[in-house]
Amino acid sequence: ESSDDAVLRELARRLRLGYARPEVEEPMFGTIPPTADHRWDLVRLLASRWFPGRGRMSGYVELELLHAERRLGVPLPRELKRWYLSMAADHELWCVQDRLLSPNRLFITDGLLVFLAENQDCAHWGIPLDSAGLDDPPVSLLIDGAEHPLESPSVSCFALQYLMLNIKFSGSLVGSANGQATDDAIAEIRRTLPRIPVYSRGWPQHGAEFFGTESLVVEVDANTWVWVASLDLLPFDRFVADLQRMGMTWESVLTT
Repeated sequence: ESSDDAVLRELARRLRLGYARPEVEEPMFGTIPPTADHRWDLVRLLASRWFPGRGRMSGYVELELLHAERRLGVPLPRELKRWYLSMAADHELWCVQDRLLSPNRLFITDGLLVFLAENQDCAHWGIPLDSAGLDDPPVSLLIDGAEHPLESPSVSCFALQYLMLNIKFSGSLVGSANGQATDDAIAEIRRTLPRIPVYSRGWPQHGAEFFGTESLVVEVDANTWVWVASLDLLPFDRFVADLQRMGMTWESVLTT
């Protein structure tokens, strides 16, 4: 058994047991698995934890992807096809804010095979055509027509990154908050929460970092805006109050 298998098995055990002890801050995960197979396993585990009813994730049928390839005139990379066939049709997971495009809406522009669109079409994510022959190619970002060379080193890494960005919109949260950060609040986040090794480079603009445990995730956008998402009300209330004492101005705080 590889070390990656052991890590994923332990994470699955914690998620099944609702592993959470108030006195111990368990990191959500410490490293990004080095293989695509294990990254997809991690995506499924986190989706089942943070999104309601995601044990029935749905994909598109292969014929839809074949039609897309013929229309576009290029083959779809292996790991993009895996995403689409296994879970990409689950709109409650991948279209809660921005839109993972259906196969018949994939398009090519500015040298990119575009598969994801920001909800107001200000930004698009795609695979550079000169890398489309790779099994798990890098993902680039277009913002208002200007390309940012690298948003993620691979499609499977990007799926994990995109899932992290969507957690704050999950319908299973018991607590959510967002607001303007202060330097002291950012320092407190970095001091008290483990860093999640996922980083969104170009969107939200100027990038986003993630921190958190198995029941609380914090997204920090450009060191100026903070999103908090939680599956446990007690640490959520404590964390929101702590950051408020650090000068945070909360625009919204919601609990269920």
